[in-house]
Amino acid sequence: MAMFDGLKPYAWLIDIAATLVIAAGCFFAGYHVRSLSAQRDAAKLTAGLATANSMAQATARQADAQYAYITEKADHDYQALVDSTATQVSTLSDTAQRLQQRLSAAKRARAAASHSAAGGSIDGTGTDWISGFAACAASYQQLATDDARRADKINGLQLYVKGVLQVQGAR
Repeated sequence: MAMFDGLKPYAWLIDIAATLVIAAGCFFAGYHVRSLSAQRDAAKLTAGLATANSMAQATARQADAQYAYITEKADHDYQALVDSTATQVSTLSDTAQRLQQRLSAAKRARAAASHSAAGGSIDGTGTDWISGFAACAASYQQLATDDARRADKINGLQLYVKGVLQVQGAR
């Protein structure tokens, strides 16, 4: 003890210094623990944000894919309607052409019969009803063709709108 006898008046300074060192150590240890905890929390938040961002991007890609599919399907359905109408118009044109040929043949036969019955002269008995019927059939064919094309456009537009509404309803 003789060695520490001269330090007794400064013992309170040594106690204060030791207490300050221990307090500073505790403070820095607590700060370090809080810092690590904050870093872990920040890492969790960053991971959560990345997951949410990834999910949002996946949802956006899925919606874009659905929109592209619906648009492509509507275009395909519209083209199928146009092709079907073109086939029907072609069939109608063929039928109208055959009808026109029959009407022309009937007209020639009638004229020949009328000519031979009149002794070589043509009777002037008014208008030819066969020609009027043929003109009416041609007008009806044009009207039907135009209406079929308009119907295809309207149906195609309706299919497109339904598809877009389905995609928007899925969002």
